[in-house]
Amino acid sequence: MQRVTLLGTEERRTSRERAYAGIFDQCGLGLRVAYDGLEERLAASHADKHRVLSEELLVPLHPALGVSPYTSAFAAELADFALDTQAIIAVSERCQDAVNASIGRASPARAFTVADIAVHGRLLGNVPQRLPFLTEELAEAIGCLLSIDANGIAVTTSSDIPSSADIR
Repeated sequence: MQRVTLLGTEERRTSRERAYAGIFDQCGLGLRVAYDGLEERLAASHADKHRVLSEELLVPLHPALGVSPYTSAFAAELADFALDTQAIIAVSERCQDAVNASIGRASPARAFTVADIAVHGRLLGNVPQRLPFLTEELAEAIGCLLSIDANGIAVTTSSDIPSSADIR
């Protein structure tokens, strides 16, 4: 994984982040829109949300992984991922709204979600550079479902979702 993927080392991850931030900033210049760069937009603090979300994530993680400092650390990392993803989605929606307004196009009928981001990875196919998408792996491995959009983050377990037999 370290030799093959685009995210295998911290240096490669940082390089990817800078590349995407640069693309974002250049798009703003192309639209002739003055706004903060991507890194500034994503830098908002979410310490209070982080604590609450970490605790909420422990509900499905404890039965699957046990009660330990490692599980708590994993919950904290998942909370970081979810909050960062929510910030990215919120910035994406605001930028898309600006693009739509500049070309006179209506806004999308539905909100942009983490599931839409996962589609990008699936479209790449099964290439060595593609890592599995975290939300999909979490759902498959322990039944923990993370729903993320610009307005919120929901943590559910597959047992919280009625099966087709329960709906009838």
